[in-house]
Amino acid sequence: MLSVKIGGGEGDHRWLSPAEWKRTAFVSDHFASSGIRVVREARGDLISRERVRARMSALMAAGLLAALGSSAQAARMGNLTYTVGELEHPISLFNLRTNMPNGPGGVDTVMVLHGYLIVFGTYDSGKGGAALHVYDVSNPRNPLLVRTYTSTITARMAEWHMAGMAKVDGKDIVCVRTTTGIGFFDLTDAVNPKDVSTLDLPGVSGGDYTNASWMNSWSWPYVYTATSGAGVSITDATDPSAPRLVRQVPIGKMGNFRVGPIAVAGNSLIVTNMDQAPFRVSVLDLNNPTDPALVDTISGPNGVYSAAVIGDLVFGAGDSAHYTFVKWAPGGTAIIANKTFASDKGGYCTYQDGFAFCGQSRDGFRKIDLRDLTNIREVGHGVLSRTEAPNGDFDFATVLGNLVFQGNDHGTGNGLLVHQTAPDTTPPTVVGIYPKDNSAPASLLTHVTIFFSDEVDIDSVTESSIVVRKVGGPPVGGVFSHSSTNAISFGPRRPLEANSQYEVVVVAGGVRDLVGNAIPSQVVSRFSTVASRGVGTVGTGMTPGRADVGIAQAFRLPADTHAHPGRQLALSIGGSSGALLAFGLWLLAVSARYARRGSQRP
Repeated sequence: MLSVKIGGGEGDHRWLSPAEWKRTAFVSDHFASSGIRVVREARGDLISRERVRARMSALMAAGLLAALGSSAQAARMGNLTYTVGELEHPISLFNLRTNMPNGPGGVDTVMVLHGYLIVFGTYDSGKGGAALHVYDVSNPRNPLLVRTYTSTITARMAEWHMAGMAKVDGKDIVCVRTTTGIGFFDLTDAVNPKDVSTLDLPGVSGGDYTNASWMNSWSWPYVYTATSGAGVSITDATDPSAPRLVRQVPIGKMGNFRVGPIAVAGNSLIVTNMDQAPFRVSVLDLNNPTDPALVDTISGPNGVYSAAVIGDLVFGAGDSAHYTFVKWAPGGTAIIANKTFASDKGGYCTYQDGFAFCGQSRDGFRKIDLRDLTNIREVGHGVLSRTEAPNGDFDFATVLGNLVFQGNDHGTGNGLLVHQTAPDTTPPTVVGIYPKDNSAPASLLTHVTIFFSDEVDIDSVTESSIVVRKVGGPPVGGVFSHSSTNAISFGPRRPLEANSQYEVVVVAGGVRDLVGNAIPSQVVSRFSTVASRGVGTVGTGMTPGRADVGIAQAFRLPADTHAHPGRQLALSIGGSSGALLAFGLWLLAVSARYARRGSQRP
């Protein structure tokens, strides 16, 4: 039975007919702030047809229908106090019976954007066919479905393993995995999602552990996609509406294992295997961001299903709840601990303020204290009951303030569980900045990554809250992205200057976590760039002997420059005679190439 509830007063109530439901259901998308709530349940609240009509007439008369194309963006993740009886138990459910209309009911990772909870309903085992649900969780005990969105891209979307996004030219673009590659949504207005584009990738054909795009890490403009046995796809998403594949890196160049979890850390790329033993971790150099080079790889004694990267720590759980903890560094990666918590197979992990939150199939989430890595221990756990989620597979544990969203990809029920009774008042801190402070000279194509102790509100990430600049100079222009768990990356729009010192400043009071706690103190980290390394090239820094980056790539020309030679190019280059000569030689080569095309010019 479908029903609508308006307010809480008395009146002449009756059940809605299917035809009446169709005429009124759209209010759930746009009128939530006016007190209308749409639910689907076996036996629900009763309704007054006259009051529905009266309320809708009032809304229309007020001109609210004209505002359907925009969102107030006024939501905020609730940060409540809970009782001891609610600790490690669900305070709200997300399932087909209540607030996930038409399915699918499986949920993987989730994210908070503009204060709204973004939930993709997906199918298990790499199957396509998703629905994007947007919830107001200002009262987590009573989440309100604001919008359900389906499209040609959601129809191709597979399980969501990482919430990657970028703030590109005033738009908030989210990257997802599809059955054939990757896709992009515009969630600038969170309650009015839009399709942007898709891109098919080599070796991706609807698989689960093979032939699949397992996870993305977006350090603008490049999306690094782990494609299992096909290696890593590197996509230039400078313009997310026109992504293009620039390189496919085979597994033989990154440790020779099928890759799943992936995370950018400045000029390094960390990849691990998934659902295999032994556990494998590789570190690749990204001083040339389109040509990763293997610098370190290790094996662990136990398999890990999926790993998380937080600063220099890599961790995850595998079969029989065996956890592995690794510290990574170029040329110095090592296992630091092996632990076992509970008994069932591990899933996906998140991190908050020194604690890991990891899903474990039937065991639910485990809260693990990592503040002392010599004494790693479990300090809490919670799981939905068989009544709340029959035959659940609780692989996903996304920490949100003092709650954990427990995702169950079997589609039988998901929930928000309490991991701490008191409100979350712990401010975020900086766990690590890459390139590291005073590290070896970096390439002119350097990207910056900052790992925080908690997920941060992407709305608080701006050029005034995180400043990348030449020491003593103005901020460098660039794009911020959410590149992996708790990580914000910065991609400059132009190459950095050679033989210069740059600083990354995380400003006190700027960046906030998902419930509004602001970073308490300023953090500054500095790195230097390499000197120019010869005519026609820009040096690649820490990896001697590798091919240097061509000048065309260093200046990051638009993707269609070669297709439109008549387009004028305005490039900003340094003042050295070497750089000018290099640019002149490159320009002569390009001109000759265009001259040979003759009549092919558009």
